[in-house]
Amino acid sequence: MSDVLSEVSVFDIMSAEKGSKFSVVVLIKSVEIKTAKNNTEYLVVTVTDRTGSCICKVFGSSPLYNFFKSVKAGTIILLEGVCGEYKGAFSPEVTFARVLTEEEIKQGGWVEKTTVCANEGLDALTRELYQMVNSINDETLRAIVQDVIEEVRGEFYEKAAGIAMHHAYKNGLLEHTVHAARAGVQLLQLYKFVDYDLALSGLLLHDIGKILEYT
Repeated sequence: MSDVLSEVSVFDIMSAEKGSKFSVVVLIKSVEIKTAKNNTEYLVVTVTDRTGSCICKVFGSSPLYNFFKSVKAGTIILLEGVCGEYKGAFSPEVTFARVLTEEEIKQGGWVEKTTVCANEGLDALTRELYQMVNSINDETLRAIVQDVIEEVRGEFYEKAAGIAMHHAYKNGLLEHTVHAARAGVQLLQLYKFVDYDLALSGLLLHDIGKILEYT
């Protein structure tokens, strides 16, 4: 058990040799309860930081089973174990875990270090978003898009675009929207018969409902 919080990343431990011990600070992305072929429960715990994510399997016989079964997604923990693999995939053996205190999280800047977010940066994405909104020629459509985005701006900028399939990280919904609109603008140059204002407005708002769907 380590008393010192490690600066090792998920990428580092996934690149380490089999049998290597590790100590890493990670964010709990999800905990799923699964049933093995012998009808016993086990947990599939997905942990992440800015460098990547990995899956840890925790079986009912583990002293950490109840800890992971009760821990909530979004919790930042210190995780220790031994690097291993199963059927060619990285599969660590978890030996210790504990929740970081608020003071540890603040002092170590662990929220920023463990939270995956859009690579292009929030400022660049929001700037491009509003450039696209302002390119809508129809005043009524432009006003509608502006009003909708302004009404939900905080959540729209922060939330993920998916749970696992794509852009499943902070600012992911904004990034996905900008990328979809960016591609649409290029395609609209080839399809002149498509109404530019309607198409772009639809692209900018096509996933706006996800701010209500995902928690």
